[in-house]
Amino acid sequence: MTKKMTEVDVVIISWAKTPELRAVTQNCLDTLYASEVNVRFNPIIVETDKDTEYNWGVTIHPKSKFGYNKYCNLGRKKGKAPHVVLCNNDILFDAGWATCLLAARKQFPRFRSMSPWCPRTHGDVNGKRGQLIEGYQARREISGWCIFQDRTIYDTIGDLDEELVFWYVDNDYGATLMKHGIKHCLVPDSMVTHLGSEKATGLTTRTLDEKTQEKYRFGNEEYIKEKWGDMETKSN
Repeated sequence: MTKKMTEVDVVIISWAKTPELRAVTQNCLDTLYASEVNVRFNPIIVETDKDTEYNWGVTIHPKSKFGYNKYCNLGRKKGKAPHVVLCNNDILFDAGWATCLLAARKQFPRFRSMSPWCPRTHGDVNGKRGQLIEGYQARREISGWCIFQDRTIYDTIGDLDEELVFWYVDNDYGATLMKHGIKHCLVPDSMVTHLGSEKATGLTTRTLDEKTQEKYRFGNEEYIKEKWGDMETKSN
């Protein structure tokens, strides 16, 4: 009898406005596909460029104005798998990354939200393997570019806050988990690489121009300070 594979919905937020940017998303999908043989991934690409489609998964072209949390909510609601991954398009998945997260989830069910380790952000993983690092800090325990979730957390937290357009969505996510008593951890045995810069991706054109970046950054910073008070804020 064939063993039923665990299903995971993978929501990827993309804006393939140039061939180079489309290639970034395609590389993300290619490494996702190659990373596991015993996990069934259901990619849901929320793509801002209306003329871009991908040959694996479901591509959604939202009619609404861009918002990272808004698009994550759209993608999540399109799937039905028990586990959901919310991620940027500029990440590369290592072999077995999801298997490690699923094993940690099974062994330590109190953790209903997790992030994989990124060597470019978290550094050398030596000495950390075999651990689960509990916490809620952005760019530390919460890797805002790749978050693995038990779908049932949304029964408690509701939708992600769509007032946040891009920066500080990971800070808000961490504060929301803390508010509702939902535990999150970083899993060093699970590895993905977040490229996250022009130097890393080799791109010559930013997805967002500097003026738009500043608007999103400072507008969201004021909003999150008003929402959560004196909580520590580190942008994703």
